[in-house]
Amino acid sequence: MLNESLVIRKVSQSVLQGYLGLHSEPLPHLERQQKFESNEVGVIIQIVGQMEGQVLCTMGKETVKQIISRMICGFEIHQLDEMYWSAFQEFGNWIASGIATELSAQGIMVNITHPIIQEGNSIIHSPYKYLVVPISTEIGIIKIYIKLDIK
Repeated sequence: MLNESLVIRKVSQSVLQGYLGLHSEPLPHLERQQKFESNEVGVIIQIVGQMEGQVLCTMGKETVKQIISRMICGFEIHQLDEMYWSAFQEFGNWIASGIATELSAQGIMVNITHPIIQEGNSIIHSPYKYLVVPISTEIGIIKIYIKLDIK
């Protein structure tokens, strides 16, 4: 059986530390819930193939700016524009493709879709229950919501 929490913890540490040089500390995961509570900005990616589902990474705007700044060699970000949104989509790709790689290592073949950016505080209700794994970093908390089902 797939341990989604363990996969998220492993992938988030690899991405945050390996690509961005951030220390990350997974906080106790929240039990499955039927709504996303987005904190200002999110990137949503579908998982398709032998398993299907969604991954949503959500965080505050200042955290997004810090992530993008680290992605582009430390330049200070004052305002998010199309170029920076594209960089943030790539961050979502790093997380989702890491999950896809972990699933592949377990013999589950999946792919990911193009990321969608969500901006603004919102609550997204779903008929499905998502596992929420909050990750603490020195630039803010990142919440990763995941829901996967065998097709």
